[in-house]
Amino acid sequence: MRGSPKCTVFTDADGTLWHSSPVVPAVRKLAEELGRRDLASMILGGQAERLRNSLFIEAYDWRSIVSDVLSSLPDYKARAEEHADRLLELFEEYSEKLEALPGVEEALEEARRLGCSVAVVSNALQYYVVTPLRKLGLQGLFDSIITPENISIAWAPPIKPYRPIFIASMKAAPASWYAMIGDHILYDAVGALYAGLDAALILSKGRGWEKLLERAYRSAELLKPAPMDLDPLGALRMLGTHGERLGRLLSADDWFRLKEQLSRLISKL
Repeated sequence: MRGSPKCTVFTDADGTLWHSSPVVPAVRKLAEELGRRDLASMILGGQAERLRNSLFIEAYDWRSIVSDVLSSLPDYKARAEEHADRLLELFEEYSEKLEALPGVEEALEEARRLGCSVAVVSNALQYYVVTPLRKLGLQGLFDSIITPENISIAWAPPIKPYRPIFIASMKAAPASWYAMIGDHILYDAVGALYAGLDAALILSKGRGWEKLLERAYRSAELLKPAPMDLDPLGALRMLGTHGERLGRLLSADDWFRLKEQLSRLISKL
């Protein structure tokens, strides 16, 4: 194939390619090993605190979060770095237990067969995306992996749902048509549509519209409006009760159904 592909399909990672992030069970296991299960909520809450403080890349640096939380506690301060390294070991272990969502490989291989490039666009840092992809044997499906720490455009935060990460992704994979596939209404659907991409939501594991919207509002409350970019909470309020104002949005209960929708759409390009 000569020149740029006619289409690029972007996909989120956690909750989209596999059910959920290995970070959460790794954090809970670390807290259990340290004999204080409440540490798990403190560590997971550390991400929300960083987002509130506009520390966008740092909010996805789980090793750093563990180190900071444990350094603030006298009983754990001396070995905080050692315990932070242990988190990464546990993350690797739980990544080994992941399973790709049914139909992922078939759908992405079909997109490639139809002339699309395929890339991951995730808010997780590179390590936390590449490790599960490698363990699952999926890394070869993707032409590129775009994560916040590599975004140099800086007029707004470098994470979804803001535009910089989408624009950087489109520049990294030039095409005439783009779609973003994910499981998060705000990050993957609203953000992509605002940046000019089409979008598709995976509604697997009984995640109906109401649950997805509730989750989106929780996320929006942690984010601030960005000048010359998206107001996350305001954008959600404009959706309508059932997202009727999302327009160019595909949705499917699983990757097999999404493959059919994407194939029809791509074939018409």
